[in-house]
Amino acid sequence: MVLGDVDALFINNGHNGYLARDSNTGLWSLLPADMGFFNSSTNLFQSFDRGIGRLFDRPLTLRTYYRVLSDYVDGYWSVERAGPWLAALREATGLDTSHVENTLDITSDFLRGELR
Repeated sequence: MVLGDVDALFINNGHNGYLARDSNTGLWSLLPADMGFFNSSTNLFQSFDRGIGRLFDRPLTLRTYYRVLSDYVDGYWSVERAGPWLAALREATGLDTSHVENTLDITSDFLRGELR
C-alpha cells in the first residue's frame, strides 16, 4: 500500500501486486511486484479495480484497511522505528540511506493526513 508508485496495488490501475489466499490457514497475503516508494501525490483511497472497490465498499474491510495503514505508519514506516535498522545498514555497507529516511518522513506525514 505504501510501497508502490502510481500503479501499485489498490492505487489507480493497481497492477503491481497480487492478493494470495493460503487455503490451509484462510489468511490473505500481499505479494507486491515492481515496487518503489509511495508517491504522495497519489490519491491513496482511489481504486479502479472493481474487486478492490467492492472490498472498500464494506465498512469493516475499509476500517481494517485504515487500521493497518495507521499501525504501519506509526510503526515500521517511521524514522523512529526504521532509523536504527537503516543506521546499522549504513554502517555495515556504506550505503547512503538518507533518501529512505526522507521518504519515510514525507510519506508518513502524508499518510497520517489522509487517514484523518
